[in-house]
Amino acid sequence: MSIETRQNRINRLNDEIAKYRSKIADESSKAASNRSKAERITFGKNDSAFTRKSKLNRQQGYLKKASESEKKVAGYNAQVAKLSENLSKENKYLQREEATQRKKERKQQQDLQQMYEERIRELESQTLSSYMVAAPHNTNNFEEDHTKEFDVFVSYASEDKEVVESFVLELKKLGVRVWFDQLTIGWGDSLRRSIDNGLRKSRFGIVFLSPNYINPNKYWTTQELEGLMQTEGEFNRKILPVWHKLTKQQVLDYSPILASKKALTTADYTVEELAGEFKKILDPKQK
Repeated sequence: MSIETRQNRINRLNDEIAKYRSKIADESSKAASNRSKAERITFGKNDSAFTRKSKLNRQQGYLKKASESEKKVAGYNAQVAKLSENLSKENKYLQREEATQRKKERKQQQDLQQMYEERIRELESQTLSSYMVAAPHNTNNFEEDHTKEFDVFVSYASEDKEVVESFVLELKKLGVRVWFDQLTIGWGDSLRRSIDNGLRKSRFGIVFLSPNYINPNKYWTTQELEGLMQTEGEFNRKILPVWHKLTKQQVLDYSPILASKKALTTADYTVEELAGEFKKILDPKQK
């Protein structure tokens, strides 16, 4: 049985129990009211036989109604007990099924992460080998590599344009050479060719991860991220994630590899501070 079906059963049982408890409260109130009415009937010494008989009949009527309500309460309580027992069983089944599902999801997540890591190692090995053949004389660290046209390629979702533009402005104030589509792509330029060119000519890749960025329907952000990750090992390029309105779990669900990287967040840093942190990486001597 699926977890959803099990949960629907539990919901129905809870609804039935709630209805019976409402009936119990209603009948208990009726029983108490009728017993109270019966107790308020008094018999006087001067009552005639007719009056006494009338009072007695009314009293017995109230007591009968109270007894009927109490019987209903007992029946409803029995139903609640039976439903509660079934509910307890269903909850235990649900807990076991959820535990099995979580175990299955963890296994899938581990397999996926292992696949990602193996793919990244394979790509790094391929790009490093090709780089060593093409330029064996270049052994500089990425901090010392000034052969690139841009210091950083900024990848972001268009919905986050406002905060990213502010960040880019702070980078430019610090003298950082930024590939940013709003600044770099000219009128009539090919978008795909311009992005590819920016990826090749940038030393670092800053990825503004946000709910908009990881949206599965986003084509360009996916393409940019894949381009950055596939060439991360080439020429010592490094990906620097910035989390914007995201949780650790959301990033982990999107990409275990990205989640394993140290990231800064817009919740903890202003755009000025983020730019300053990048400048420290770019020029460690100015720390």
